[in-house]
Amino acid sequence: MVEDILGGFFILTALYLIYIDIKTYSLPNWGVSFVALLGIIYIMNGDASMMNAFVSSILLMGLMMTLKALCEKKSKVPILGGGDIKLFGALGLWLTPQDLPYFLMGVGGAGILWAFLWQRVVQKRIFPFAPPIYAGYGILCIARVCKWL
Repeated sequence: MVEDILGGFFILTALYLIYIDIKTYSLPNWGVSFVALLGIIYIMNGDASMMNAFVSSILLMGLMMTLKALCEKKSKVPILGGGDIKLFGALGLWLTPQDLPYFLMGVGGAGILWAFLWQRVVQKRIFPFAPPIYAGYGILCIARVCKWL
């Protein structure tokens, strides 16, 4: 019951953050913090390990901050905003370390498709990244339900 309510709030928050990111190219801190809070409640209510969740969160944020620094140093163009990095950290609370490679592959694949479509339809080079982040999480959830992982 509680997991269903948390899942509903998670989906509503995801849809709102995707909408805001598409409109403003930024993610509000309170929205990302709410995703993190829901993740903490999910951990406390279920079987998930608090340590695994925090390790996943820290690994994702560290990886994204490193990727941002390296790419921006080389290209001199901003590639990820702070909200995207924080969203990775917040979603990390919902993941285990074993989920991270699958999550990142889903985000990468969704990001490539999203960037291609965004550039063709909107004709802008910079695109909001929250939709592929949530798509990667959705792909992981579908894979779990279908027992592919």
